[in-house]
Amino acid sequence: MKDILYFYLPTCPHCAKATKEIEEIRKEHPEYAAVKVQMVDESANEDFAAKFDYNYVPCMYLDGDKKIEGQCDKDKLLALFKEAKG
Repeated sequence: MKDILYFYLPTCPHCAKATKEIEEIRKEHPEYAAVKVQMVDESANEDFAAKFDYNYVPCMYLDGDKKIEGQCDKDKLLALFKEAKG
């Protein structure tokens, strides 16, 4: 099982939507409950975020590979959780 690294901004409406959908996925799919999502507030962790190659949030990495950048939907998130679970 791999961890998801999730860069977000607290003021971003797309991030708020993605976070809500992650919570829904966890409730609707108990098989993904053990998948860890490391949430990184880009504005509070600028030095760490600068080490990654992305331009838009939400941005999610899995095992060092960028999987989602910018506006996303629940289907993309489900696919990410499925891949993270292995």
